Amino acid sequence: MSALGVRPDARSRYHQTKFKAEEYLKRSGLDYTIFRPSVVFGPGDGFVNLVATMVKRAPIVPLPGGGHNRLQPVSVYDVAEFFTRAVSEPRASRQTIELGGSEALEYREIVARVMQTLGKKKPAVSVPLSLMRFPVWLMDRLVPGLTPITWDQFLMLQEDNTCTMRPALDLFPLQLRDFDQGIREYLLSEPGK
Repeated sequence: MSALGVRPDARSRYHQTKFKAEEYLKRSGLDYTIFRPSVVFGPGDGFVNLVATMVKRAPIVPLPGGGHNRLQPVSVYDVAEFFTRAVSEPRASRQTIELGGSEALEYREIVARVMQTLGKKKPAVSVPLSLMRFPVWLMDRLVPGLTPITWDQFLMLQEDNTCTMRPALDLFPLQLRDFDQGIREYLLSEPGK
């Protein structure tokens, strides 16, 4: 599993290292299928759950750069289904397949849908990227792992993260899970259920 947005000239180290791993695998002589999903949502995810935590705890929800970057959240269950089907599909061999969910959404739309799901109403405030740059960079270096957003995540939030699903769905016909229904299933469940 790689990531959507992977390329040799990527700004984030996350995408750069994923690209290097892909290239290594392609040169290895092994049979492979590389999947590049957009942000993955599901129980315990590191994306929607982070947004939900901000919605629950913060007095305002920041929208970096206005939250206009587009993402195509894909269900962890759909990603698992693509992986499972690839094992027995010879046409998937030596392929790189991009994965996204059923709809592309601006980050601000995702925040609004998480708020609606949780029944919370908080101000979502546009924060210019120029004001976030230095504090994010500094905090990521001073207290790595303890900041709400890493430097790489900050860089990735400045790019769209979408794809066309036609190649993946032609190879693996699948009804993609709905984002709103998917997040409702785990954001509203009680711990341990």
